[in-house]
Amino acid sequence: MLAGKEKRHFDRQQALLNVRIFNEKKASVEPLLDDCIGETINLSGGGMYLKVKESMNVDEVVQLRFLPPNTFDLFRGAGRVVRADQNADQTFNVAVEFIDIPDSEKKLLDYYLHR
Repeated sequence: MLAGKEKRHFDRQQALLNVRIFNEKKASVEPLLDDCIGETINLSGGGMYLKVKESMNVDEVVQLRFLPPNTFDLFRGAGRVVRADQNADQTFNVAVEFIDIPDSEKKLLDYYLHR
């Protein structure tokens, strides 16, 4: 593998979507109070890169809810934070890898992104 070369299973697409993010453990104690709304920077069948107002920990597992582009089908799934960087404006750019999502859902999301 070449240094700096990334292995991707899905193409990234710029997508501006609102995403509801919550930690399942916190949500069971205080439903919806600890929700975080993020805005996607890009999205693929394998994950998303988004901007949020609150810090997230690498390896944290979160639940995600959003409407993929060109559909009214609510996407519900889990993701693992793989990167979190603080911005100058005190927001955070966070990379989330989808986990425990059937390949059929990933392919469907990839399809919506390329319509």
